[in-house]
Amino acid sequence: MAWWSKHWEDLRPQIKFEVLKWLLHWLAGSALLSGVVSIYLWARKSITDWHGFVVVSLLSLIVLALLNWPKRKAAQRPAMAPGPAAIIPQPNQATAGIIPGIPTLSSLLGQNPSVNFDAKQFFAQAHYSPITAETENNIKLVAAQSSPSDKEAFYARFIGIGLVAYFHDETWYTIYGSQLQALSELNSKGIVALSTVKAHYDTAAIKFTALYPKYTFNEWLHYMEARMLIVKYPSNMIDITHFGKDFLKYLTHAGRNIGIKAF
Repeated sequence: MAWWSKHWEDLRPQIKFEVLKWLLHWLAGSALLSGVVSIYLWARKSITDWHGFVVVSLLSLIVLALLNWPKRKAAQRPAMAPGPAAIIPQPNQATAGIIPGIPTLSSLLGQNPSVNFDAKQFFAQAHYSPITAETENNIKLVAAQSSPSDKEAFYARFIGIGLVAYFHDETWYTIYGSQLQALSELNSKGIVALSTVKAHYDTAAIKFTALYPKYTFNEWLHYMEARMLIVKYPSNMIDITHFGKDFLKYLTHAGRNIGIKAF
C-alpha cells in the first residue's frame, strides 16, 4: 500500500491511457468483426442492406491502424543521441571495463611520467613458486570476471592501488612516532627549517635513551628521505613530498592511529 500511495500520481495518467487504448481496440475490433460477418451474410443472401456494415468495417480498420501506427513508427525510428532529459542506464563494469579513475600526479604537475624499471632484471631475480603461479592464475580469473572488455586497465589499476598500499603499509610498520609527528607538522606548515624537524628527534632522544643517540639524527632524517616522504633542500629547508601527503591520507583511509607509534 505504501508503494501505491507514493507512486499513484505518477502511474495514474499511464493507467488511464492504457485503459482508454484497450477500450478503443475492443470497440474497433468488435465493429470490424461485426462488419465482416455482415458482409459474409450478405454474400450468402441472408441480408440485403450491407452498405452500413461496409462503412463500419472501413472505419474500424482506420481506427485500428491509427492506434497501432505510433508503435510501427517507433520501431522504425533510428536511434538518436540522448537529450538533456534522456535517462541513460548505469554502465555495467563487468561489460564496460574499468571506469577511468582520478588524474595522475604527472598530469596534474604538467610533467611526463618518469619510469625507471628494469622488468627483465626484476623477473630474473624474482622468487617463483606454485603459490605465485596460483596467484597469477587467480588474478587472470578476476580480470576476466571484472573487466572482460579491458583486462589491461584492470591489471594496471590492481597493481597501481596494490603497490602503493603495500609501500605505505611497509612505511607504517617501520616508521617511528617522532618521524610521524614531524611529517604531520610539515603537512600543516609546509617548508620549515631543519632545526624545526630536528626538535622532534631531540624530544624522542630524551624519552627513549635506550635507542637514541645510537640512532643518529642523520639516520633518522635519511629514513624519511629514502621512503620519499620528505625532501631536503641545499638551504637546509625541509618539505613534505606528494608521496608523504599521500601516506598521511592513506593512514586516515586505513584508520591508523598515529598516536600509538613509539620512539
